[in-house]
Amino acid sequence: MKTNSQHDRYKEFSVQICHGNGANQEKSILKMVLFKNKFKLRNHAVKHFLDADEFEKVWKKFLPDKIGSLEKHITDLKNMGCQYLFNPPCKKCPNFKQCTPYVSEIENMYLKGIEEAITQGGNVPRYVVFSSNKINKVVSILSNNKIILKAGRLEKDIFNLMTCYVKTVRRPFAEIRNNEISKILFDSDNRSIKWCHTAKWGRIVSIKDKSKTKKQFPKIPYNRAGREDWQKKLAEMKDW
Repeated sequence: MKTNSQHDRYKEFSVQICHGNGANQEKSILKMVLFKNKFKLRNHAVKHFLDADEFEKVWKKFLPDKIGSLEKHITDLKNMGCQYLFNPPCKKCPNFKQCTPYVSEIENMYLKGIEEAITQGGNVPRYVVFSSNKINKVVSILSNNKIILKAGRLEKDIFNLMTCYVKTVRRPFAEIRNNEISKILFDSDNRSIKWCHTAKWGRIVSIKDKSKTKKQFPKIPYNRAGREDWQKKLAEMKDW
C-alpha cells in the first residue's frame, strides 16, 4: 500500500512562515495530498469547477485555450447520463468509471487552480493553522482571488485537502476575509490559532477575544447547515 507521500496527488508547496505578528523571508514546506479520495476530488471538481460563477470569476484564468468551453463539458456529462450534475454524490454513482473520460480534464484543471491558489495564499501569506474539535490540526488558506481551501492533517506534517472553492458573493474582499476569520473561530477548539500573517488577515484575533465571538455567526450568511457540512467533512477524515 502506498504511503501518503507516495500518493499520486501528493504535492509540496514552498510557503512563507511567520514569527510573532509578521512574515519573514524564511520558507517552509507545506506537504499536502490534493484530495486523497478520488470520489471527493470528482465531487468538488464537478460541483465547483463547473459552477458558472466560480468558473467565470476565477477558474477559467487557469485554463489553457484547448480545454474548450464550460458548456461543452456540461453537455458531455448530460449526454452520458449524469444525474447529479452540480451536486454529485460521486461515491455512490454507478457511472463513475464511465464518467472518467469526460471529467479527467476538468479534474486536472481544477487541481492546477488549487496548486496556484495554495502557492499564492502561502506566499501572500494568508493562511491559518488551528485545531478543531474533530481534527487536531487544520490548515485554511484564503487567496487574493477569493479561493478558500481547507485541509486536515493526515499524519505528522502531511495534510489532506478537504475542500476548495471560490467565494462568489458580491462583497468587498475585506468582508469576505473577516467572515472567514469568524468561521475559523467558530470551528476551532480552545487551543492556539496561528495566523500567518496577521497584517494580511486584516486584524488580530486572540484566544481571549474568542470567548466573546465564538457563538456569534459571521455577518455574511453562514447557516448551521453549512457549518454541519464542514464538521461532516472533518468527521469523514478517517474514511479518506
